[in-house]
Amino acid sequence: MIDGIEIRRWIAALLLCGFTASSAGAQQPTPLAEAISEAVVAAQEGEVGTESEPPAGTRRRNTDIVRFGDDYTIEADETVGDLVLFGAMATIHGDVDGDVVVMGGSAEISETGSIEGDFVLIGGNLTILPGATVAGDMVVIAGVIDSPAGFAPGGDQVIMGNIFGGTALLAAAVPWVTRGLFWGRLIVPELAWVWSLVAVLLALYLGLNLLFDGPVRACVQTLGRKPLTTFLVGLLVLLLIGPASFILMVSVIGLAIIPFLWAALAAAGLLGSVAVARWIGDTMVRPDGGGNRLQAAGSMLVGFGLIVLAFMVPIIGFVASASLGVFAVGAASISLADGLRNENPNLTSPPPPPPGEGISREPQGTPHTDETRSTESDPSFSESPASEAATAATDLTLFPRATFLIRAGAFVLDLLLVAILNSLLVFSNGGAFFVLLLAYHIAFWSWKTTTVGGIICQLRVVRIDGHPLRFTDAFVRGLSSIFSAVVLGLGWFWILTDPERQSWHDKIAGTYVVRVPRDHPLP
Repeated sequence: MIDGIEIRRWIAALLLCGFTASSAGAQQPTPLAEAISEAVVAAQEGEVGTESEPPAGTRRRNTDIVRFGDDYTIEADETVGDLVLFGAMATIHGDVDGDVVVMGGSAEISETGSIEGDFVLIGGNLTILPGATVAGDMVVIAGVIDSPAGFAPGGDQVIMGNIFGGTALLAAAVPWVTRGLFWGRLIVPELAWVWSLVAVLLALYLGLNLLFDGPVRACVQTLGRKPLTTFLVGLLVLLLIGPASFILMVSVIGLAIIPFLWAALAAAGLLGSVAVARWIGDTMVRPDGGGNRLQAAGSMLVGFGLIVLAFMVPIIGFVASASLGVFAVGAASISLADGLRNENPNLTSPPPPPPGEGISREPQGTPHTDETRSTESDPSFSESPASEAATAATDLTLFPRATFLIRAGAFVLDLLLVAILNSLLVFSNGGAFFVLLLAYHIAFWSWKTTTVGGIICQLRVVRIDGHPLRFTDAFVRGLSSIFSAVVLGLGWFWILTDPERQSWHDKIAGTYVVRVPRDHPLP
């Protein structure tokens, strides 16, 4: 293996050959050639570059140091740039040319230690021995300082020990930030105060589960029947709470509503969280979700324990907490809407068939055959109650037509959802937004005969002949909706005057928009 000394020798020999060739016709060698020749001889004798270690008294220099949860010591013969530690111990015996920042840890500056820049400590202990120097500012927040009498930094000194309720509180919170939030989890097992908080939360969950067994049970049933819908509703509620609060804040009257709105959201989230824990427990011990309150408490305990375990795992803890909040708000919102609807069940029930028409509905222009005439004229022919109920459930054209306001509300929800998706795309722009909006509606109409906003507002798109909606129908309806919009929205406002509440694109595609009960199944 060729070391650095051998490389330098070869470079010097090559330079010597080059200069010798360039001065071959000269009688006397040039001074530069003589100097190179002497360098080659000295290198061959081992007089140049033989030191493998820095000379005595030379300090070792390192670049900037950044550590997460790993202690670092600067030796007496070492000089570093900046030093940044999170949740670790810094011991400074040498020199720091830059700044020192220690968060959620401790620091010690010995007799030989010096800091040329600023020193910042948040939530920890600082020990300064006699002879240590800090040339810049020194800022200590929620920390304890042990320094010799008469010590003073070269700049300003800022000590903040009573912020956020005192030094002890912030000093205990900083390790949770550095070991919890920075790792993507909410529960840090080695912090004792975290388990005290978990115990208080467990007692609160048990109390709510016992006192509000009915609402919690309704939320659990909602989660079991429609988990995907529950998640989407919760996500939309959380996304819309900000814009709704802003709109209320702009108005004078709305300022008084904002506190109640956020209080209702907090209550829904808390009660929904209890339901989510109980739902998880039911899937583990009792899939049917029945039983008395004691069994419900047991299910809630099992679910709560699984949630606590998930909160301790890095990264998964954040994902679990975010999903828990979305499911909780969605379950509470749907259960509240179902409860309000039960007080007035006639809002979404299908109207009875017109007298004399029976339960059958034929498209206009359908000719009557002899078979149909004989069936209608036969007084013995009648539909059974079971067949009438089945037909009312499957024939969506029997349900009431959706009003303009409820359709506009569903469209606004879809518009906000697509706007959020468009903002997350790298190639998003104005043209991509409208293409994405059109593709979103066509895809959901073909898949579920409605959109996410339609699911929340209980809307379905059906063909006027009662047959299932096809992709071609959804595609034609989507393209024709552009025509309804470009003429100053006149095709949309046509709903207000049309007896069947059809827009222009409904008439072109041959569709109705009806409102169905909340528990009506999706295709």
